[in-house]
Amino acid sequence: DVMTMPIDNEYVTMFNPANGFQAFLIPAILILILQQTLVLGVSMMAGTENEQRRAGMVLGHEYDNPITVLGGKALAYLIVYGFVSAYVLCFVPWLFNMPQLWQLPTLMAFVVPFLMASIFFAITISFFVRDRESCFLLFVFVSVPLIFMSGISWPTSNIPPFWKGFAQIFPSTHAINGFARINTSGALLQDVRYECLML
Repeated sequence: DVMTMPIDNEYVTMFNPANGFQAFLIPAILILILQQTLVLGVSMMAGTENEQRRAGMVLGHEYDNPITVLGGKALAYLIVYGFVSAYVLCFVPWLFNMPQLWQLPTLMAFVVPFLMASIFFAITISFFVRDRESCFLLFVFVSVPLIFMSGISWPTSNIPPFWKGFAQIFPSTHAINGFARINTSGALLQDVRYECLML
């Protein structure tokens, strides 16, 4: 017995003690859930407004100044999704006993640009939504390709250049890669500065 194992040891994969998919894939899915629910919610509200306008409803004089409306909506979404993000990114992984090596200042400094990028992405997309239901047809079906294009579950070296470039449009692409490093390997803000700048 001494000849086969002279020193008792136990092999534990760094940053992935369970040696499974959940440690790196679930944080990516959580980021995507935040983006997609935000896009769906904003698009549904925009679709509702468009339907009301077509029905002849007057929505009020506050719509005369688009900067005020844009800033007000963005701030409201940021406040609401600040709480949602805390639940999704902190409580849910804790509930399932997943690795969480982030530091709170780093996490907050990373999540705020992600939420702002997602909010303005959602507002931009909402201009193309004509009714409440049409956004479901598009955004529910792009969720799986977005996971692949982020490079977290499929090597980026095997992604064609067109799709690699197309993926840069979506905030989730950068947020998934940054959050995976912050959450799973305890990266600091300077370690994910590229992702922060892209967001």
